[in-house]
Amino acid sequence: DLATRQAAVSSLQVWAPWGSVTGEGALALDDAGQSRVQADISDVDAAAVMRGLRLDFVAATRVNGKLQAAWPGLDYLKAKGAADATLRPTASATSRSAMPLSGRIVARGDGRRVDAQLLKIAVPGAEVNGTVAVTSDRRLEGEVTGSSADVGTLASAIEALTGKPRGSLLPTPVNGSVELTARLGGAIDAPTATTTITAPALKVGTADGLALNAEAAYDPSAITITRADITWQQATAHLDGRVGLGQ
Repeated sequence: DLATRQAAVSSLQVWAPWGSVTGEGALALDDAGQSRVQADISDVDAAAVMRGLRLDFVAATRVNGKLQAAWPGLDYLKAKGAADATLRPTASATSRSAMPLSGRIVARGDGRRVDAQLLKIAVPGAEVNGTVAVTSDRRLEGEVTGSSADVGTLASAIEALTGKPRGSLLPTPVNGSVELTARLGGAIDAPTATTTITAPALKVGTADGLALNAEAAYDPSAITITRADITWQQATAHLDGRVGLGQ
């Protein structure tokens, strides 16, 4: 509608081999109008869609969910509404360029910020939980926890995804569990994070029982290791430093 500067879709029904999407909505071209969307997503093959977009890496998962939201004009970061998506893996193991992904994402917006809750987001060898928020002024907030029951399994999955030879990511075999907590900050285009990393009993090569406790900070210019303490039997080592990132 040229007079109201809005484009409306009263009914949308898409049925394809990669899944189905039904819904309705409207798009306002300026802040005087209200954009809105209501959609049901059923069994959408995320890998097929991502390959259609010519992405190098894809998520081997099917998505089922609902979305209902409204926002002024084109300013989607001021959305009010809710979304709920369940991810079901379509493969049991990672292959070249495709990694299985499972879990649930629940998001809500109140017009000032959008909060997304990550619930048991899992890939082979690792799981992520937490909350990520984006404010209407593009600030990033939240806390995410990650855990890996075995670092070696996670490394093997990354090697398979990227097509690298087995053992190239970790030339010395590393096994054992790791837990990570990251507090997020900064902006969407310049994120920051402060992290703590705990690995109580790693096996590195033939050395068994190494413990790692570390704190680090990330920003677009550098990774700063505030402290990294390594303990093995009666020996201890301490590391700190800063690694600059090319801009």
